[in-house]
Amino acid sequence: MKALSLRPDYAWNVLAGDKTIEYRSWLTKYRGDLLICATAHKIPETIPGHAIVVVRLKDVNKLDDHQYAW
Repeated sequence: MKALSLRPDYAWNVLAGDKTIEYRSWLTKYRGDLLICATAHKIPETIPGHAIVVVRLKDVNKLDDHQYAW
């Protein structure tokens, strides 16, 4: 399993189902289970520095020369 670090508030939005797309500047060929972790950045009402949820990465779409939608 691979892991991806997000800001704690974004990681919690993924857990809640409010965030279903993550934008990155790099491509991955990986598909499958992806562990979403909260970075150590302290944001009120979040738990920084922890694994939050496992999601399934189904596809990555190229948006332009420097952006990919995971």
